Amino acid sequence: MIDWTSLPDQVFVRLLENCNFEAILNLRKVCTHFRNLIDDTPPPLKTSLDWLVLNVNPESVKITLTNVGSLFHEQCAIDYLKSEEGCLVAWKEHWQWRTKPAGGERWITVALRDLEIYMRLLGRSILPHLSIHYYFVPEENEFQEGFHRILETHSLRVEDLDLNISNTEQLLQILPNMTPGVLRQVTVAKQQMTEFQVDPVLDMDKVMALEQVRKLEELRIRGFEVSKPIREFYYPSRVVLQVKQVTLKDIWEMRRVQ
Repeated sequence: MIDWTSLPDQVFVRLLENCNFEAILNLRKVCTHFRNLIDDTPPPLKTSLDWLVLNVNPESVKITLTNVGSLFHEQCAIDYLKSEEGCLVAWKEHWQWRTKPAGGERWITVALRDLEIYMRLLGRSILPHLSIHYYFVPEENEFQEGFHRILETHSLRVEDLDLNISNTEQLLQILPNMTPGVLRQVTVAKQQMTEFQVDPVLDMDKVMALEQVRKLEELRIRGFEVSKPIREFYYPSRVVLQVKQVTLKDIWEMRRVQ
């Protein structure tokens, strides 16, 4: 039997260069030596990852990785749950849910650390879809501040960004860290947790000042009011607004814009 840990680091790195995203994540689980080598020197990755979804709740974080193009629509979902011990990690393996305590660390700490590893592995690869859903009181911002620090260090090359958020501040923590030109479409929706008070108005002056927005093909806004009239939306080339009701005045305004 081959002792893979005895391979010279240069040989192992060469092997990693020919692995996809899912294979590298599996190799991290083999032993501490592999995990440290991958984390310290992330390989140039030809990722097969199609979608990364981040769901953040008051007492849990869920990270879902999906390869839509694979034969069996491969998906890996990991839950980081708040527990008395600090963090309980849950995942599905062979159709069975498994759990493991995370060494007494807090659930936010464990989730952010793993998320940063995924970001580092993505590197310069293009991620077709990224979805971020915040379901918590905006003032409880420990996770979003930690995620913001990760994004500042590891900017992402994302084509389609889907955000479910509460206010302009959360949008401005995420959107400026996406690579302009690569990003083509952004959807911004107001999170619908009724027990949380949210600011329903998006500050479009701040949003439109971003290079990422100026180079977009399409911006979609759902559930938010906007701080500017439609005629002052100079870019992107296409803006889609979802509104609850339309008045005759609104229709006349849209005719003027056309």
